[in-house]
Amino acid sequence: MNDPHFPRQGFVYLSKALKPGGDTKKRPVLVVSSDIRNQHSRTILVVPFSSDIDASSGHPGRVVVNTGDGGLERPSVALCDLITTVEKHYLDTQTYGVVQPQPF
Repeated sequence: MNDPHFPRQGFVYLSKALKPGGDTKKRPVLVVSSDIRNQHSRTILVVPFSSDIDASSGHPGRVVVNTGDGGLERPSVALCDLITTVEKHYLDTQTYGVVQPQPF
């Protein structure tokens, strides 16, 4: 599969519910798989976001993302411990935003 309009690494998209039988609300996810993989595979690797910052407090696998970063409308948490594989067709075709890498 060679898709010229594939999801790009570092971009945030809205995705259908990631849990089978879960709610149908679309949620933001960050694409973390490489662009070469994203172009040739039916699936991509994503990190989901949550707006429940308090529940993630002190968790080493969760990163706070400020309002506006990645197009997010409120402070959120990237659930890096929950990297998930999703089929590309679960994503909206429009990007929600982009997360810029930060130097160490």
